[in-house]
Amino acid sequence: MIFKKIFLLCILPFISFAGEIYIDFDNHVYRADNIHSFESAKVRNPAAMLLVSSKRDIFLESVNSSVKNKSSVKSPSILYAGQKIELENDENQVTGRIIHAGKYFIQCDLAVKRGDSGKLVCTADKKTLGLVSYCTNKYTFVVRIDNLSNDEFEKISPQQLQCDQKIFAAQKEYEYKLIDGLKKCQTPRSFKLFLQNNPPPAIKYTRWHSTYLKNKFIESENVVRKIFECSSI
Repeated sequence: MIFKKIFLLCILPFISFAGEIYIDFDNHVYRADNIHSFESAKVRNPAAMLLVSSKRDIFLESVNSSVKNKSSVKSPSILYAGQKIELENDENQVTGRIIHAGKYFIQCDLAVKRGDSGKLVCTADKKTLGLVSYCTNKYTFVVRIDNLSNDEFEKISPQQLQCDQKIFAAQKEYEYKLIDGLKKCQTPRSFKLFLQNNPPPAIKYTRWHSTYLKNKFIESENVVRKIFECSSI
């Protein structure tokens, strides 16, 4: 029972190696990508501020308006459970259906793999919906980019976002280490010993710039706490 409880806590974001996505938003052209896999090396202008969502896994980098193959997101899509969606920029066509469409994320059954984070997801008629963000044991979550709002974005420098992302990544790495340890342990006793030998890292970080990453860091801390609580049952 303890193992089942902990497996349900596992959430897996993918490291992004996808092609670049450009969107036309608020009369500007931006490169859109996931916050959780941010790399400052990919930023074209290190001195320019990024628009970082406080609600969803996306940041926007202003680019030249002459960029080709940009997606327009001027109006929200009408979404419903069972609607067919497609993963773009893939050698093989990958299709799935919406399970639930929330304001910021779409829960669906798209079969994604490591490396699909940041890839574009569209409706069957090629209308832009969002980018692959993360998956659980059952579902894939797509961050919506068809209903972005100006008031959700924070202006953050690439350096500040990189600092936040490194702290977040360290916390998630520890969370995954616990999950992997659970998979290898045969009994609750062996898992308790594993936890004793792998205590939580002493991460003290109060200079958060990204509200989204701060909240996700806290979520991961809560997952870790629940894992330790389950091991004591």
